Amino acid sequence: MAGCGPPTVPETIAGHAAVAAAFVQALKFTQVDMLGWSLGGVVARQFAHDFPHLVRRLIVAGSSSGALNEGPQQHPRVPQVMTKPENDEHDFLFLFYPETASAVAAGRASLARLAAVPARGPKVSALSFMRQITAISSWPGVQSTVRFPCRHSGQRSPA
Repeated sequence: MAGCGPPTVPETIAGHAAVAAAFVQALKFTQVDMLGWSLGGVVARQFAHDFPHLVRRLIVAGSSSGALNEGPQQHPRVPQVMTKPENDEHDFLFLFYPETASAVAAGRASLARLAAVPARGPKVSALSFMRQITAISSWPGVQSTVRFPCRHSGQRSPA
C-alpha cells in the first residue's frame, strides 16, 4: 500500500483507486464521502467506478475527464507545466485558477495557507512523480454506468 513501507506508487489510475479502496477498507469504513482535486479527482472518479459500494458521496473539483476526442481541449501549455519537476506560484495559478484578479487573489491566498502548514509531508520523489505522470497520461477516462446525483453551477441533474 502506498505510504506504508517503501513507497510504491501505482502506474495506473485504477491502481491508485485500488490503494484508496484498500485504505478505506483497512479503516473498516463501509462507505466514504470522497473529495478529489486535480489528480485526486481522476482517482476519485475511478474509485467510484471500480468500488461504487464504498462511495456515499463524490465531489470532483479542478480535475480531468480523461482522454477526449471531442469538445474543449486542454491548453497546450498544461503538459509542459504539469510535468515540471517543481512548480512555482505562476504554474499553480495557471493550472487551477482563471486569469481574473479575484481568482488570482484566491489562488495566492490558497498558496499562503498551504505554506503556513507547519508539518507538511515529504516531497514526492522523482520515481513517484513519474509513475503519477504515467498513470494520468494513460488514463482513458471512465465511461461509467454508475450514477450519482450531480450538481453543476447550482443546478441539480437527475441521478
